[in-house]
Amino acid sequence: MRAEAGQGAFDAALGLADRAVAASDRRRGSESWIAAQMAISRLERTREPVQTALADLDAMMRSLLLGPPSADRAAVEAAMARVGAIDTAQLAAVQRLIRAAGQ
Repeated sequence: MRAEAGQGAFDAALGLADRAVAASDRRRGSESWIAAQMAISRLERTREPVQTALADLDAMMRSLLLGPPSADRAAVEAAMARVGAIDTAQLAAVQRLIRAAGQ
């Protein structure tokens, strides 16, 4: 699944962002603060596969709900739950870094 495959890029960017935020002096405009902000921005961009997967799954579910009953609905609901959990965890990590960086 595309969302799960993108997790490796997110994890790598998360490690870099964690280190950048930890190294930041948290003074707005300082070099270390700017580096931390840039690392967080790069991290946010790695969430694209998950966000795209959620949008695709949402479109599939809408299609299923508008059509005749289908056995595919359970599979789409399960995929939405898995991808939703990944999205929630990634968003929590990004928000933690934003707070820590003092944005």
